[in-house]
Order: sequence, then C-alpha cells, then structure tokens
Amino acid sequence: MGVSAVLPVIFCLLLDLLNKKTSFGKLDNRYRQLIIGIIFGGLAVLGTEFGIPIEGAVINCRDASVLTAGLVYGGPAGIIAGIIGGVERFLAVYWGAGMTTRFACSISTILAGLVGAFFRRFFFDSKRPRWVSGLFLAFTVETVHMLAVFVENSSNVRSAYDIVIQSSPLMLSVNTLSVAVALFFVGKNPRCFITRSGRTRPLSATFLKGLALCIILAFIMSTTMIYLLDSEICRSDSQKLLTSEIEDVKNDIIDKSDAKLLNLVQGAGEFIIEIGDFSSSWLRELAHELGLSEIDIVDSDGIVIGSNSQAKVGSDFSKGTQSAEIIRFFDTNATEYVQPYQPTAYNPNKSMKYAAIKTRLPDTNKDVIVIGGYNRDLFQKDIDEWITVVTKNRHVGIIGNIFAVSETMKIIADYNTKGDIYVSDTSTGLYNVLQYHTVPEFTEFEVNILGERKICMYAYTEGYYIVASVDYKSAVFTRDVSITLIIFLEIVIFGILFAMIYSLLRKRVVRNIHRINLSLHDISHGNLDTNIDIRDNQEFSELSDDINETVATLKHFIAEASSRIDQELQLAKDIQLSVLPNKFPAYPKRKEFDIYAYMTPAKEVGGDFYDFYMTDYDTINFLVADVSGKGIPAAMFMMRAKTELKTLTESDIPIEEVFIKANNALCTGNDAGMFVTAWQGALDLSTGLVRFANGGHNPPVLRHKNGRFEFLRSRAGFILAGMEDVQYRPQEIQLSPGDIIFLYTDGVTEATDIQNTLYGEERLLSILNSREFDSMEDLCHTVKRDVDDFVGEAPQFDDITMVALKFTGKPPVPSITIESALLKDIPTITDFAEEVLDQIGCPIKTVYQINVAIDEICSNIIKYGYGNQGGPVNVQFIERTSPHRIHIRFEDSAVPYNPLKKDDPDVTLSAEEREAGGLGIYLVKKTMDNIRYKYENGKNILTITKNLE
Repeated sequence: MGVSAVLPVIFCLLLDLLNKKTSFGKLDNRYRQLIIGIIFGGLAVLGTEFGIPIEGAVINCRDASVLTAGLVYGGPAGIIAGIIGGVERFLAVYWGAGMTTRFACSISTILAGLVGAFFRRFFFDSKRPRWVSGLFLAFTVETVHMLAVFVENSSNVRSAYDIVIQSSPLMLSVNTLSVAVALFFVGKNPRCFITRSGRTRPLSATFLKGLALCIILAFIMSTTMIYLLDSEICRSDSQKLLTSEIEDVKNDIIDKSDAKLLNLVQGAGEFIIEIGDFSSSWLRELAHELGLSEIDIVDSDGIVIGSNSQAKVGSDFSKGTQSAEIIRFFDTNATEYVQPYQPTAYNPNKSMKYAAIKTRLPDTNKDVIVIGGYNRDLFQKDIDEWITVVTKNRHVGIIGNIFAVSETMKIIADYNTKGDIYVSDTSTGLYNVLQYHTVPEFTEFEVNILGERKICMYAYTEGYYIVASVDYKSAVFTRDVSITLIIFLEIVIFGILFAMIYSLLRKRVVRNIHRINLSLHDISHGNLDTNIDIRDNQEFSELSDDINETVATLKHFIAEASSRIDQELQLAKDIQLSVLPNKFPAYPKRKEFDIYAYMTPAKEVGGDFYDFYMTDYDTINFLVADVSGKGIPAAMFMMRAKTELKTLTESDIPIEEVFIKANNALCTGNDAGMFVTAWQGALDLSTGLVRFANGGHNPPVLRHKNGRFEFLRSRAGFILAGMEDVQYRPQEIQLSPGDIIFLYTDGVTEATDIQNTLYGEERLLSILNSREFDSMEDLCHTVKRDVDDFVGEAPQFDDITMVALKFTGKPPVPSITIESALLKDIPTITDFAEEVLDQIGCPIKTVYQINVAIDEICSNIIKYGYGNQGGPVNVQFIERTSPHRIHIRFEDSAVPYNPLKKDDPDVTLSAEEREAGGLGIYLVKKTMDNIRYKYENGKNILTITKNLE
C-alpha cells in the first residue's frame, strides 16, 4: 500500500520531466491526456490489488492516483483514470476483492476523477492547484468514500461502522498525503507556505484563511455538541434500560420468593388447623418438614399461643417493630401478608423474611395468625434456584446480562455459555462497588468484567445484589455511528460550502477587483481612455461609474494642464533656441570659414547646446556640449554652463583656463549632481590653428582637404561639474584651407532603432565619407537624415546636436604698390581705392572722405618722407565685418616719421597766421574713426579705420 501511495508522486515527476526534455510534451493534448489517464488508471488498479483486506473490504490508495491525474494534468486524464480504476474495482470481486464495499469503492473512484476534472477546470482555472488545496480536496473526496460505505451497507450498520472505523484513518491519511505530496513537487508555487516579508497577503488568501478558521470552529463546536448530546442520550437510554431490567428481575424474584413463602405458610396453617396441635415440638417438626426456620401462632391480642420456639410462647408479639407490622395485619381485610427480607428487631445482625395468613380455629372459632419465616440460610437456599431461573436467560439489550450476587459475593447466575458459576475476584471494581457500596443503587458505573468494558447498575433485594450489565461498545454504538456519520457529512457539507463560498468570492469579488486593478494599472500608466464596465452587482456598478467619472475629470484637468504646460514648454524651447546662434549663414561677409549648427532635443527642451562667436577679427570660438539628463533640469543647467563658458572665453584667457574656472563654477551649488561634457576650440583665421580643450566629450571628426573623415583621437579631460580643481590641458590642430571639423553629441552615435541597435561611429564615418557636401548645412542635414532613416519608428532617445566648421583660409587682401611713387601717381591709388570701396558697398560720401585721406597721407609720404624723390608705397584695404569697417594700411620705406606726434594746427587762426603744414593730417584725424602708427622692420606703417555702418 505504501508503494501505491508513492507511485503517483514518482510518475508526476517523471511525466513532467518527459514534458520538458522529450517530444512527449509536443504531442497533441488529446493523446497526452489519454496516455496519462491510462497510466494513472493503472496506478489506481495497483492501489486496489496491493490493498489490505479487512472484513469484506480493502484498505487501499486508489483514489489518490485518480484525483492526482485530474488535478495535475487535466479533466480528461482524471476521468479516464477514474473509469479505469472504478471498473477494475467493481470486477475485482471475482478474483478476491471485498464484496462488502464493491459499489461504494467503484463509484467513489469514478467520482474522484470527476471531482479532480471539475475543480481543475472551474475552480483552479485549468491550472495546477497548490498542495494545500489538493490536501483538503483529497480529504473531502475520501470522506465521501467513507459515507458511500455506510450507504451501501445501511442494512448492516454495525458491519459498515466496523469497516469505516478500521479503514478510514489509514485511507484518509495515505490518499490525502499522496495527492498533497504530488502537488507539492509539481504543483503551482510549491513553496507557497513560505511568507515573503514585505508582501501583503491577497484578499482571497485572507478570506480563505478566515473562512477555513470559521468552518473548522463550526465543525469542532457542532461535533462536540452532538457528541455530548448523543453521549447523554446513550447514558440516559442505558440507565433506563438497566433500571428497567433490574426492577423487572427484582420484582420477579420478590414475587417468586413471596409466593413460595406464602405457599409454605398456607400449608403450615392447614396442617395446624387439621391436627390442632400447638405444641412447640410438633411445630418444630412441621417447620423442619416444610423448610421454615420459624412458625408462630398469634391470637388477635398479639399473644403467641404457639411456636416452634417454646421461649416465645406467651410473649407479646406486638411489641417488636417488625412483629407489630404483622399484628396490624388483623386490622385489614386481607387474608395474606408477606413481609420483605430484613433484619429482625431483636437481633439486627439476623435477617428474616416472614409471611402470615389469617385463619380461624375450628373448635373455638377464634381468629389467629399463622406466621412462617425464613432465616438467612433457608431464605438463600430457597431463593437461589429462583434467582438462577430468573437471571439465566435474561439479557439487557442485545448482548447485556443480568446476574445476582449474594452477600458473600457469590455469583448466582449462569453468566457464561458453559453454565459455570463464577465467584467474583476481590480485586475487581465490581467487588468494591458491591462490598463497600461506593456507588449508590440504580446508578451507572463502569467496570471490566472478564476483560471487557461494561456499564453496570445494581439494586439490593432479598439479600442479593441484582446486577445488570451491558457492553460499553454496544451502549455507545448508536452514538459512535451517529457521530462518525455526522463528522463525515459535515466534512463533505462544509467542504462543499467552503468551495462554493470561495468560488463565489473569487468570481464575484476577487476577479472583479483584479479586473478593476488591471484597468487602474492601465490608467495609472497613462491610458486614460480605459473604461471600466463591471456590472455584476450594484456595488461594482457604482464603483465602475465612480472611477470612470474620476478618470473623465482627471482627463479634463490633465488636458488643461497639458495645454498650459505645452505652451510653457514651447516658450521655454523658443527661449532656449533663441540663446543659441540660429541665423545662417552666420557671417555672410566672412570668406575664411563656413559654419553651421543643428540641435533637435529629445523632449521639448534639451540639455545639449552649441555655440560659436568671434572674440576678435581673426578668432572664432566654437563648441558643442551635452548636459547629463533631459528636459527642464538639463535645459536650466545648460543655460548656466553656456553662460559660464562664453563669459570666461570673452575674458581673453587661454582655453584650458576657461575649462578650469567653468568647472569650479559649475561644481558650486550643484546639489543635483549634474555634469557637462564639452568640446571647445578657438580657430585663428589668419593661421588655421585651432586651440581646444575636451571635457569628457566625444572626439570630433576631422577631414583634411581632399581626404577622408577620421576621428580626431586625443586625450579627453574630465567632465565639467564632476569635481572641483580638475586640470585641463590645451591641445592644438592645424587646419589648412578646405579642412572640415565636425562636432556632435552622443545623441547621434547612440541613436537606436526598434531592435535597440546603435547607430554607431562607423555608420557616422560612412555617411560623412559618402560624398562631397555643398555646405556645412548640407553636411549636418545629411547626417540627420541618415540617423532618422536608421532609427525608423523608434522614438528619439537623446538630444541630437551637431556643429560643422569648414576652414577656407583668408582671401587675398586688396592692395596696390607703386615702387617709385610720385605725386602724379596718387590718382592711380585713389582710383584703385574707389573700385575696392565700391565692391564692399561703401557709401559715396565715405568714399570721398577716404580718398581725401588717401591723398593727404600719400602726399605726406612723397613730399616729406621721400622728399619728392620717389620711393615704394604700398596701400592695403582690409575689410572687417563685425562691425563693418575698412582698415587702410600705408607702408613706406622713407625716414621714420610719426605724423601723429605733430601738434594739430590752430584752425581758429587765419591762413596767414597759422604755421605751414599739419593741416592735412589734422583733416585725416577728423574724418577717419581711428588712426594708428608704428615703425616696424624699417618701415613706416600708418593705418586708418573708417566705419561703414
């Protein structure tokens, strides 16, 4: 039987292993159900064949296999196994199985398969239950099995009860444990009995626990009350039965004893009247012959006129208490009187039983009483045979007995089938009760008689203890049967009630709560279009309406807030973009370079930024940076970082100092722990040299003229705002005309498609090297389109920022050189100046002023520098765009002469009064915006500046 209990567990583990490791798990479910049903049906057959036979029944572990198949593998498997096991049990009587429980066992096995199929499908939602559920279900199914045994053997309740009592403990425990262990190893969440800390218990589990506790308490209370009530009923019934039987036996004995004694006294009276002899000697002979111990003749005055004891003749019989009762017999109409056996008045240690008759003496017509009595020995001798007759075939109930015990503790009865008479053992409880009267008459007590537990009662009569006994098991049989049936019925009823209530709770309450929770989960994750429509009952209908109304109100407020936020974010975006250079071409009049920048934030505002600006005529600073994070916080930090870098750069300090001071400034008050990666360079337009610093940013991409784009591999410094007092080292790149430098943020290289694949550096190089670009704007937009094509429908994950700079070099400066300049050559110079000024859009008035200045300066050089002997003069025209102005540079090799040192003439004087000379230079000073002089490399260099705006 132990093997048949373990086999379902082993086969569950093997089948699960086959499902995972072999093609068995890929079979069509119908075939798998059939195979599993046959396997577990075979196990049910083994459970029957390896069972333990008892009194026409078999203790077995058959139902466990069937129920396990249904709960673990599904309804069809359980039903097939149940039919196989049930049919085999029905037929097994032909080869030795018990007939007594044939139908009960067969039907219960089929029922186990149906129960397993039903509960797995409708109660456990076609999933394997936990082991605890299987344990309770198996216990209930096996209880139904026990009830079926009672139903099948209702005509022989005692036999059915004996079978159930012997088989139920083992069958209930073995079948229940077999199912529970199988589910523990292969069921859902086998460690469900372990409570995980920090997790609340589900509502269904809490209700289940409370419901189980209530049902268990109700079961215990009802069973206890019924047990106590039935015990009291059994005790009352047995007491009534024993009392009735004792009283019947007692009355029979008294009647027999009274009748015999009265008969003897009547015979004595007849002899006395017939003979008429009252002598003591004759009366002694008569008493001996009749078997009486005493014969007395008393007249109406109570005087003894004759006795077998000469000493009593003449005595007053009415003076004794016992004898006075007999004398009062004269005053009644009765002719006969029998007195109970009792101690005598003159000697309490001597007991007598008397009978009396009235008669009349024929010769005197005088009424007398003839009294006859038994002493102890004669009374017991007389009554023993009657007690044996009365008790011999007397029974209490079915197997109870009646027997008498003498005052000497001798049993006067045929108590056993052999007719032997037993003398009581003084060590037994019965002896103690009768000898010492430890229990009152007509009170139940329990003793062991001949090794069996008996319920007894006694009564004392006629010098004997009449004892009635009934077997304890027989006395409480109805109670035991009743309580057993009630326990089994309550288990089934409470189990069905438990399942119905729990199922109702799950379907009507818990399931609806889960539906609401799922909807609330969708709502809380942003799906405000979710509609809750649970109308199973009024409460859930009202709850659905309330939630839907709340969500509608929330959507309204969110829409308003979203609209307001959208407006504010758009304003923030406009503000952010407005602080970045966004007009292109940025320097349309500068031919030395072409620059373009582009930024697309991942959100409305971003943390990336770029910047470029001229710090002097020949230097352009350009940078790209990436702030950690996204959205408003990153945008705010971006504004702070951009301001710090530009302010420090415009203070005309080296680029490495800019990064050192900006890093320390950004570390201050950075409680959010944000940081910036940045790459910034300063391009000298006159030489093409780029001085730069890198604060943890991506390496730029560089292309030399007619070459390929390659990453500029250089050592990057630490991020900005990471920690204070970080040192950054200056680095340099030499650009040649036609070289391009491309800056970007990681939003480009780390863009991902829907498969989460990175755009990457190789793809960036590939698109950059794919063709020539018409402009830096074309380059940036080409890269952006390629990133968009790669990403596809995937959302933009990070800000995308790019800066492209092409160095074209300084264009040739317009200049004119006359190797031996004389005054006649000045118009040639002014004509050239007009052409240059016309090309740059110089106003006519300004052209006139500039030509006057050129004429005066050239005249000065030729007249005073070269002394009208002629010499080389070079005039250069240098245009500046921010602001728009023209620098005209005069170089000559004449004697060193600084015209700015000459005092200005006093124009308030007349021409005659003023000193000669100086008026032309004075005029130049007044018409030009700036004038500078220096002597360098043996040359006089005079530069005049005129603003054109």
